[in-house]
Formats: sequence, structure tokens, C-alpha cells
Amino acid sequence: MGTTDPNRSSAVRLARGGNDRESASSAQAVSAVLSHRCDTSLQRQPARSAHADNPKSDASTDAPEYFSTLISLQKTRTVMFRKIIVSAAAAIVFPLPTLAADFAFQPGLSIKGHSVAQLSTEWWQWAMSTPSEVNPLRDPTGANCGTAQQGAVWFLAGGFGSSKIRRSCVVPANKPLFFPVVNMLYYPAKGNDTYTCEQAKASAALNNESAVDLFVELNGFALDNVKKYRVASEKCFDIFKRIQPEQRPYEAYPSASDGYWVLLKPLKRGRYTLKFGGRYNQESTDYGHMIQDIEYELIAQ
Repeated sequence: MGTTDPNRSSAVRLARGGNDRESASSAQAVSAVLSHRCDTSLQRQPARSAHADNPKSDASTDAPEYFSTLISLQKTRTVMFRKIIVSAAAAIVFPLPTLAADFAFQPGLSIKGHSVAQLSTEWWQWAMSTPSEVNPLRDPTGANCGTAQQGAVWFLAGGFGSSKIRRSCVVPANKPLFFPVVNMLYYPAKGNDTYTCEQAKASAALNNESAVDLFVELNGFALDNVKKYRVASEKCFDIFKRIQPEQRPYEAYPSASDGYWVLLKPLKRGRYTLKFGGRYNQESTDYGHMIQDIEYELIAQ
């Protein structure tokens, strides 16, 4: 993530499954062959006369043996057919569990009365409220992804500045997940009381028009048109507001954020791979070529 002081981001794809038409055709062909063999076997059974060597025999005495042979052949055919079906099924590639392409909420949606712009403010205040040693944005493994989580939405971290990070994180299955794909934050230096809110917003917007190669993927499914997920602060805020007053460095107003934010729908229980990121492509001294490349293994439970 770029901040005039750092912040940033996220991603999404999914895997699809296979086709069993060819295996079903093979099974049907085998069934036809077995039917033919069964019929010809019956035809080869010797005809038994009711008047053969034993004058006391009649057709009714041969019927049980005939039907016993027929049932035996049918059982053999059924067993063989089942074996063929099992063999054919073993060759089928069954589809993995998949997600619909609408795994993210549309831009402009509010959750529990909180707009995405408000969530972006809360995300930044969350990100700046924890010490460096347990800060989720500085975490290389995901061990601290649950730090200071609260409320109806679960926050996922990107990284400060240009970052390529792979993390594993246990997340609740009943909560939306919120993260920045790539974004910028501006907050004033201590003692700078002359900056206005409009100036802060302009500084945060600095690189976002140049954002390219934006991506969000969940299990291999890509989110369409990530550009439409751009969100800027509606109101300026104090980035340190969530820190206890006695520990707060100073009042950092006006702070402002601008970037690309995604709100994932709650995941069902299971494992997921989430990828997100992008880059800025602007000649500037403030994160003009910042890159985010973030991957999460998510365990929803």
C-alpha cells in the first residue's frame, strides 16, 4: 500500500471441472457387448425335450434349471457391468467445488450501514492501530491476520510499499472480507496544521488514475473490471483514531485514502486461494511505481 506513508492490496480465480460424456459412451458400448454375449450364451444352452430318455420328465421339470442359468448369467452381466462403470468412472475428472463469478459485492454496496468508503477509513485505522511487531501489513506469514479484528467485516492486509507476500489466514465463514487491491493514503506530518481535507484527498488520489494490471482472483476465478472498484474517502479522518488516547502519536487530521477496494461475500467453510494486486505506472516520487502482489490461503471456518 502506498501512503504518503504506505498501503495496498488484493486478488481472485477458480478451478472448473470436467466432462463424463466419453466415459458414459464407453459404458454403454460395454453394456451392448455384454447383452450380446448373454443372449448368445442362452442360445447355446442344449434344448431339453420333455420326452427324452425319461418318459416321466416334462417341461416343468426343466424350467427351474433354465431360469437358474438365466439368473446366473444376469448376475454375471451385472457384476461385469458394474466393474466397467467403476473403471470408466475412475477416468472421469470430477469438477472441484467452484464459486460463481459474483463472489464480490458490487461497488457502492453498504454493509450494516457502512459504505465501502467508510470501510476503507476503518481499514486504515485498523492497520495503523497495531504495533509493528504484530501489524498484519508487516506480517510475512499471516500469523497476525486476526489481530484487532472487530465488527461485521473481516479485514485482510496487503503490504506497505511494493510488496510480494504469501500468507495463510483462518477467517470466519460468516463474514464478508474486505481488502485493498492497491491504494494510497495521505496523512499529515506531526505539526502540519495547514493542510486542508481537499489537499489530503488530492494527495491520496495521486497515482490511482495510472493503476494498471489490477487483479483479484478467488480459486482461479477472476473478478471482472477491477477498475470499477475505485473508492475515495468521502470525509477526511484521523488515521490514529483507534489507538488509545494515551498512546496516540498525535492527531493526524486530515487523513484521506484513495484506491481500489473489494468486499468479498462470506465464504462457505473450506479452503480458498485468494490473489490480488496491481501496480501504479506514473512518474512521481511518491509510490509512482508501487507494486502489490498478495496471495492468501484462506481457511474459512
